[in-house]
Amino acid sequence: MRDLEAYVENCEGDLRYAPREFYEQLRDRVNLRALVDHAQAMLYRTTDIKGWIALHTVGSIVLAVTELGYSDALYQLDYALLVAGKAASEFERQLIEHLVEKLSSPENRLQYNWPETFPVPKLNSKELPCSMEQIDASRMDEIELMETMAVATKTPLVLRNMVSWWPALEKWTNPRYLAKGRLVPVEIGRNYTQHNWTQKVMILTEYIDEYVFKSNDPKGYVAQYDLFQSFLGSDFAVPDICHFSDNDPVINGWFGPEGTETPLHYDNCDNVFVQVVGYKYIRLYDPECNAYPDMALKNTSLVDVSRPLDHEYLSKFPQFPWEQYKEVVLGPGDALFIPKTWWHYVRSQTISISLSFWL
Repeated sequence: MRDLEAYVENCEGDLRYAPREFYEQLRDRVNLRALVDHAQAMLYRTTDIKGWIALHTVGSIVLAVTELGYSDALYQLDYALLVAGKAASEFERQLIEHLVEKLSSPENRLQYNWPETFPVPKLNSKELPCSMEQIDASRMDEIELMETMAVATKTPLVLRNMVSWWPALEKWTNPRYLAKGRLVPVEIGRNYTQHNWTQKVMILTEYIDEYVFKSNDPKGYVAQYDLFQSFLGSDFAVPDICHFSDNDPVINGWFGPEGTETPLHYDNCDNVFVQVVGYKYIRLYDPECNAYPDMALKNTSLVDVSRPLDHEYLSKFPQFPWEQYKEVVLGPGDALFIPKTWWHYVRSQTISISLSFWL
């Protein structure tokens, strides 16, 4: 308890933005559940949220340690990370990760009747479709890769076997290894352009059981989330080619069953997209093409490139370059460099886990 009291005292600097009476309530550990719930509610009632985020994060840690059972504590800690996002201090993130690791020990994990590996076929990378420049990155050293990237900064490039040495390529094929009870945001629906698309928070084990191993409709997709960096970061490393940029990469994970997709869109930064488990199809269009951007989602196209084409739909987007695209299927260990502003559409061909490194 002394360590806990010292932790709260050390967080006083972060909590100075919260009302004093709530800090005292936290320090004295009075009605912690109500305190955490109130802090969360205040995030949606005011624009000055710095103190409320700190109160919610620290309060969640104290609540988890002092009052909750392991499953509820795990949920509360992960939810605190979701709420705080980048606002959580490095110390708080590390502390939560340490506590979560303790709570996620094998004896505490829910047991499911899962196979030891995801049912994903193994294909020969030489036979995977590709209509753009590709190289075997496993045959190149870091200097050669950097020289290649210096030339290819504005052109998509496929790098086969770029991270074939990552432990993640083997470890992440095992659903039991991933089943650490972590909390994840799940996108429900075909993709975010659809009217019935929604999101919900789930425990990762429940997500795997309900959406990855079952053919549910609508599909569920863990998309654009830093989960894999937070508790599986030791299984991979930032690819060497990311060092051609002066920016630290923003790392996000993508995990879902066959058929999950991201609609045609572009990013305002370069992307090194790495396939870890399974196979993904990616189609790219030139940034200068008329992709009919959505008025609200300006980096997303109104064109659905995955639907069967008929005369009526073709006439709806007469200037779209339907046949002028590059495409590739990435397998485990492969990467694709996507320069900023290139339009791209992504669809999983199998159960799939990918990482993106935005530069």
